[in-house]
Amino acid sequence: MKVLITGANSMVTKSIKEHLETHGHNVFLTSSDISSEHIKFDLCNPAMYEDQLDNLLKEGLDAVILCAATPTYKLLKTEAIPWEDAEKFINANIMGNFWLIRKVLPIFKKQNFGRMIFISSMTTTYPVKGYSVYSIAKAGIEALMKYVAHEYGGANIIANTIRLGVFHTKRNDKYLSDEKVKKKIESSVALSRLGNLNDLNPVIDMLIHPNCYVQGTVIEVSGGTSNPV
Repeated sequence: MKVLITGANSMVTKSIKEHLETHGHNVFLTSSDISSEHIKFDLCNPAMYEDQLDNLLKEGLDAVILCAATPTYKLLKTEAIPWEDAEKFINANIMGNFWLIRKVLPIFKKQNFGRMIFISSMTTTYPVKGYSVYSIAKAGIEALMKYVAHEYGGANIIANTIRLGVFHTKRNDKYLSDEKVKKKIESSVALSRLGNLNDLNPVIDMLIHPNCYVQGTVIEVSGGTSNPV
């Protein structure tokens, strides 16, 4: 299977890539870094390197996994977030992903097959101070995935969202170094532990499988998080 994953620098992306390649899939990554060897794709200006994406798509594509996100603005309460920062963040992360989804859909329709996964966050369910704009952007694409599933299911295009809980990543582990914070988060998880990146693998495998019958839904991979963190 030919799979495109956005956001080459993300630990989630790297983990999914490694897993899929181990199972024989052909994986391509995108990066906004112009010095990167990966396909250039910038959520803030998605059409800038359109020719590179066209070269990949002209040979077909089986699945796209949307992991990319622009750097998070300074975490502030809603009224304190500068309007320009909020507008830029929402525009990039909603319209940038929207642009790519619209680019990929005609390819999926033509071949009567496609798998689309959006990597979202539990902050759309459980508010975390400072993440209002981040959650708006995530929730917007979650809604779009439901529309893709509804409108294109007849073309054998499967679209779903994976909503992540708290996973061990470099960014999260900076905060988890505080033992009190770590224990507080773990206490909100039914499995009493934080997520490891390989916990994602079974869900990814299911959602890209040719016989997948899961459509237009949100799957929480959170270990059973039931309280705000």
